[in-house]
Amino acid sequence: INLNRSISIIKKLKANLGGTIIDAPLSSIYYDNLDKIDKELPSYIFLLTDGAVSNKNNVINLIEQNNSNFTLTSIG
Repeated sequence: INLNRSISIIKKLKANLGGTIIDAPLSSIYYDNLDKIDKELPSYIFLLTDGAVSNKNNVINLIEQNNSNFTLTSIG
């Protein structure tokens, strides 16, 4: 995807402002893909968030438990 198309897609994104639930998608990435690490799946996660995480402690614990297999970069 080129830059102009990416910008166009990003401008169309909308949020419901109901809080950000991150632990469910992260759990899916972490636990559904453990067998693919170092084979077919890159171990880098780029998390784009508005920063309004509704369950911060759960998310922090989940990241800490999986930081030996995945590198997570958060952009908020």
